[in-house]
Amino acid sequence: MDSRDHINQSLYEILEEILEKAKRSRKLNPPSPEKSELEETKSNEKSLKTLLKAKENLNDLKQKLMENPKKNKKELERLQRIESKLEVSIRKAERREIARALTSLKKDPKRTVFRLVEAKDRLMILKTKLQENPRRYKAELQRMEKLEQRLNQKIENARLKTLRRAIMYIEKNPKRYKEELQRIGSKTETRVRRKTNAGKS
Repeated sequence: MDSRDHINQSLYEILEEILEKAKRSRKLNPPSPEKSELEETKSNEKSLKTLLKAKENLNDLKQKLMENPKKNKKELERLQRIESKLEVSIRKAERREIARALTSLKKDPKRTVFRLVEAKDRLMILKTKLQENPRRYKAELQRMEKLEQRLNQKIENARLKTLRRAIMYIEKNPKRYKEELQRIGSKTETRVRRKTNAGKS
């Protein structure tokens, strides 16, 4: 990230703080996520983690039994059947998690610039994982490409909207936001100075 990116990041960070203060003063705080949605997310994550842990334990047991395959032939056969079923369950859980992530990213609860950027970062992490097996996740990767384009457009639109709204609030209340405007200059100057010093070292 160059000095220009640092300036932009600092600018939008302060502008969004200003807008949040304006919202609070007008009692326009956004509603918190529904409890049921949060519980569902945690449940899905726990389910996948449990299955992956079970597979790890199964592999450990399999390695021990393979030390004497003839003696443990029946156990290994049973283990093979369990492993196949577990693999199917893991695939289903992964697909549920992918679908949930995509659905979450598609929602547009008037996200701020930084929340949209965070959403894109999560998308890129998920995309990287799926690209390890592109044939299995071909359909999901195609959906992600389209969603990535939409997120890029949303980020740009959100930046413009944030800038316009911040300017409007500042123009209406110049004294009230004088401190915040001064912080833009000081924080930007500090970040640029750090970046410059880091480049010299």
